[in-house]
Amino acid sequence: MSADYGADINVQEYKYIQSVLVTEAEGKDHTHYTARLDLDSTKFNFTLANALGLDVHFSEATNGTNMLRHWKAYWCNVDDDKATVFIKIPNMLANETRRIHVIWGGTLDDRSDPDTVGLLLADAFSSFTASNAKWVNNFSMSTTHFNNDYGLYIPTNGYYIKPVSDVLAGKVSWVIESFAYWDDSQESNRIVFTGTENALDIRYYPGSTIYHNIVNGGGYVSNSYTYGGGQRASFNETHTSYYEPTDKIRMRQTGRSSYPDADYYVERSVYGDTRQTSFYFYGPYNNNTTQYFYVAWVLVREYRLDEAEIDYTDLFVQYENVVHQEEDTIEYGPDVTNEELFHYTTYSGGGNPFKLSNNDAQDVWETDQSTAQMVDGVGVIVDFSCDKEDVTAETYIHYDSGHEKFYAAAKLSDNGTDPHGRDTWRTQSPSGWASIDFNTDAQAISGLSVRTATSIPPTTYVTFSFSGAFDRPTLSGTDWFPLASGTLVPTNTDQFVHFYNETPFRHYKLYCQDDADSQDIELEEWGMYRYKSYHQPRNIVQVRLLPDFENNQQKYFPRYFSLQGSNEGQYWEELHAEYTYTPFYEYTHGRWHRYTTLNEKPFYVYRMVFKGNWNGDTGKMVVADWEMVELASEEYTYRIFNGTDLDEAGTTAVWALPNAGIDGLFYSAIGGNLNKVNNSLLVSDNRLANEIIDINVIQ
Repeated sequence: MSADYGADINVQEYKYIQSVLVTEAEGKDHTHYTARLDLDSTKFNFTLANALGLDVHFSEATNGTNMLRHWKAYWCNVDDDKATVFIKIPNMLANETRRIHVIWGGTLDDRSDPDTVGLLLADAFSSFTASNAKWVNNFSMSTTHFNNDYGLYIPTNGYYIKPVSDVLAGKVSWVIESFAYWDDSQESNRIVFTGTENALDIRYYPGSTIYHNIVNGGGYVSNSYTYGGGQRASFNETHTSYYEPTDKIRMRQTGRSSYPDADYYVERSVYGDTRQTSFYFYGPYNNNTTQYFYVAWVLVREYRLDEAEIDYTDLFVQYENVVHQEEDTIEYGPDVTNEELFHYTTYSGGGNPFKLSNNDAQDVWETDQSTAQMVDGVGVIVDFSCDKEDVTAETYIHYDSGHEKFYAAAKLSDNGTDPHGRDTWRTQSPSGWASIDFNTDAQAISGLSVRTATSIPPTTYVTFSFSGAFDRPTLSGTDWFPLASGTLVPTNTDQFVHFYNETPFRHYKLYCQDDADSQDIELEEWGMYRYKSYHQPRNIVQVRLLPDFENNQQKYFPRYFSLQGSNEGQYWEELHAEYTYTPFYEYTHGRWHRYTTLNEKPFYVYRMVFKGNWNGDTGKMVVADWEMVELASEEYTYRIFNGTDLDEAGTTAVWALPNAGIDGLFYSAIGGNLNKVNNSLLVSDNRLANEIIDINVIQ
């Protein structure tokens, strides 16, 4: 490492390497050439860097070498997305254009140092005590003399800071620049020079007035320069310089909150030369002790006739670079989602969830433009236990054990279409049952959804049982076959119950009882979903998401997701949560994103909760398609217990040799199947007869 460069960095620890072009504009060769970068939100995306700029570096190379010395004079102190940075380039040829690389988005390794960038004096005040090595002052400093957002406070009425050394001695041309905050009653900012001949005194007032001795060495004049003074309640960057070949003082004001920039040259009208040695930097110069004047930074440098030209075209990065997960060697099975499965969303404006499983990248899932839902999240649910079609309908015959007038069991199947808003089944006691008759359309129901009414008190928990029969419930002696039971919680969302049933019953009955506080039963809707041979719990180990490239809507790709599993659609277990990868380019798997989980449990229902987007959380959320996959071995692996407990699994018996282990040979009877399993692999699967006839017994 030479003295011209800083220590190397590991560029693998940083996300972004962009560049600016620096052009020497004076037509001269330089050693230790200082260039100034002025950043704002149009040139640099501050949201992708550390809030204090501690991870931002500058280099002549992209491999982490030739790291340039730099000084961050100002970096977003008041959340204004602005920065002023000085970099020192070891050498520049006349009119040369040099590409300087800006590296950020990683390790916090601040190397900002005002003493390394080739300036005569530089300081960005970071505490209430100005550096004794650089400044002297005539007031007692305390913690009240510093503000993290604005800088060092210089009191009113004759108080100042002054460089320790004579920084201007021997300099016939020079520049003094400062960045200071004027409060809303600020009266002036004064720079009083010391020198051997024609020492200057310049006082900037609010608005357009500047009081000075530039044209009258023995006295002072007050001139009006439009917007040439300071702006109150604003930062002001003040440039004061002298260039001997033209014998002119330059006074420039920039960086104000609303004032336009002002730039004036005033020719000296005095006898002799202008020879300065140092200066006093004053706060407000009057007797108003309530004024506040904060200095963020001050620098003194050699005069340059033409400043470096900076081209920021290649610097801006619009979106964060989140890299995809590394490629793995795991063998995955096919996508197990499809349009025939039951889908729904947790939000009415949550789009059509079936479009996620339709394998059509042009027909996308798209939410409305709700900012609240962008923050809270939209849940999209796919149910591997149910067919997508709710087979209940108000036109079927319904029965119940009793109901309040106008609130019969058929209301459970009307999808909220009652013109009078009487859309609930309401009992007249803390228990009761409702039934539906599918008549000749007998259905093998393996999924049930129930939605409780909004009027139910939040403390009410209803126990239920669900059963099927071949005869109507009004007949005595009807045999009911239990299918499911559990508890309904008081929430106005669908609650799902999953069970195994291949038998097409004509009648189904839902029995409810409030054991907690003896409230009447009131339910809003139910849904019943048919059994299909492919309905089973899934052990999802990888989720794949496709941004909408076809319609150029990648910026609306969700910024964050949470994958959750459930077996009843009410209580969820988070399996994986992650910020999404940058959706604007292709990767190993083309445009698809892959997110691998550590899930080892099968679930009937999966929910993806999407939040935010890559458009600054404004607008909507759009996903072109998704896939959910299991391990390839799931096609051959067989679980004895297919659920969270034996009752749910429906396991009736397991047979094995006395010394058999997990990898031994055994038979199991689950849900009406006789399964032969060897070394965790399903060897055969045979359906058991519902009724066994022994021909040796007289019937």
